[in-house]
Amino acid sequence: MDLNIMKTNMKLWKKLSLVIGISIVIPVLIASYFFTTNSLDNTRGNIYKKNENIAQNVKARIETTLNGVETILKTIRNIDTVKSVNPNAIAWQDGMFKNIISNYQSIDEIFITNQKYKLIYSTLENKGRLENKYFNNSGKKYNKFNNQITILTYPIRQEEKVVGYVGAKVNLAFIKSIFKNVNQNGENYLISTQGDILLHLNEEKIDIKYPIFTKVNNKQEQTKEIEIDGTTELVNYKKINNTRWGVAVHLPTKVAYKNIRKTQIFSIIIIISVIILAVVISLLLSNYISERILKVVDFAKELAKGNLNTDSITQESDDEIGELESSLNKMKQDLKNIVSDLYAQIEELSHHSQDLSVVSQESGHIVENTRKNLESLYSGIEEVSSNNEEVTALAQETNSKTQVGEANINRTISKMEEINKSVIRSQSKINNLNDISGEISNILEIINSIAKQTNLLALNASIEAAKAREAGQGFAVVAQEIRSLAEDTTGATEKIEDLVEETYKQSKNSLEAIDEVKSKTEIGRKEAKETGEIFVEISNSIEETSVNIQHSSEVSQDLVYESEEIKETSKKVDQISEKMESSASDLAIMAEKLEKTINNFDF
Repeated sequence: MDLNIMKTNMKLWKKLSLVIGISIVIPVLIASYFFTTNSLDNTRGNIYKKNENIAQNVKARIETTLNGVETILKTIRNIDTVKSVNPNAIAWQDGMFKNIISNYQSIDEIFITNQKYKLIYSTLENKGRLENKYFNNSGKKYNKFNNQITILTYPIRQEEKVVGYVGAKVNLAFIKSIFKNVNQNGENYLISTQGDILLHLNEEKIDIKYPIFTKVNNKQEQTKEIEIDGTTELVNYKKINNTRWGVAVHLPTKVAYKNIRKTQIFSIIIIISVIILAVVISLLLSNYISERILKVVDFAKELAKGNLNTDSITQESDDEIGELESSLNKMKQDLKNIVSDLYAQIEELSHHSQDLSVVSQESGHIVENTRKNLESLYSGIEEVSSNNEEVTALAQETNSKTQVGEANINRTISKMEEINKSVIRSQSKINNLNDISGEISNILEIINSIAKQTNLLALNASIEAAKAREAGQGFAVVAQEIRSLAEDTTGATEKIEDLVEETYKQSKNSLEAIDEVKSKTEIGRKEAKETGEIFVEISNSIEETSVNIQHSSEVSQDLVYESEEIKETSKKVDQISEKMESSASDLAIMAEKLEKTINNFDF
């Protein structure tokens, strides 16, 4: 994001809307991308897994059926009459064999041949010889008979010698019923290892060869997307154990990924909704912030115009804008106070300038009068000298009393320190009393426990005495007394606990009172100490006053000699008075200008 956007001439709310919107939309788009990608991967994985489960289900059901046929043939070949390979003896088992066929719809025919593959028994009464490709001396063998029939054979042995074969023609039509119940949106195949379709719900596709499956069928299982008849299909192949067949379950990708498209559409809707929401939020936030800032700007403009009576800004929060609002309110009040004070001082200055003008005019008269009063000054000086002697005597007496007061204050401080020490000792003793009260409470808990156990024992004793009847009457009386004593003990301990609790409360109140006394004593000690220091200062001041009075006497004598100089100075004062009158006029003009400037402020 280009940070220079904040330096443009755009309105503040537009800048804020753009910044907030981008700050919200970009993280949302990134999160939506990862969410959509993850959802698509999960959906694709679920589709692959579902298709694989369908193929596994079909494979398992086919293998279960074929395993059942194999089990039947293994059982038949171990029957003694079958091992005899005697047609007449085997014919006696015809009912059993036909009953097996009626119970297993996947079996069309059960047959038995001799070692040269000639039929000696068939549930369908077939005769003739079968080709040797259907047989395997070492074990079972599957082979295709026609489009929907496969032959499964097992050798019949007598003492490890093959004397014949038992077999069954398995009708693969049972697989169609399995195909009908699964994967209704796709197609299912029974495929040979050469890629030939052995079984399909659409018979027109039987014997169609898909070369692509020759690569797939070399593996036990595989899931992949392949091109079949111009359509991309999601194919899952499972090889059927111990056969040369495999199950192929496939689904058009358009159908398979239908939910993925829904997820994509849903994600797009969410992204658009979030963007709209982000725009709305950014507009609301920017309007909220810009409105507050605009209020601050308008307030500052009013202050700049000199309107100090404008209403203060209402502080809506404690954030940075709130601090700015508070600072501007304080600045307005400070400006108002400064202007008010300045206005008052200007008025006072104006009055002083007028007074100064009057004073300067009167100064001449005063100087003249001063000359006349110099003569009376001489007599005044003599009177001052006489008064100085009296003041000196009075100062000495005051100094003596001050020293007495200082001694009294020192004794007061000493007593207060003793009181403080007594308070600390009392506080320690009350704390010890609290500790003892705690120990008494612990002992009372033990006594209560013993009393409860004694009461319980007395109750048990009463029960045992009741069982003993007359022989236990005396024991019952004793148990009752013990029980009564335990109850009295419990009552007494409860009263003691109440007393201990009351003692603890009183101790606590006493501690609080002592703390208060201690605090006030300390305050009194400090104040007394300060008073003593003041007495010392007074004593020092009196001594200085005595010295000054003596000095004043000496100065009075000097005044007589300086009276002539005062006359000369009076002349100079006349000149200064004239200058003061001129300065007062200038000062009045300046005060008038300042008053005009202050009047620009509305306060």
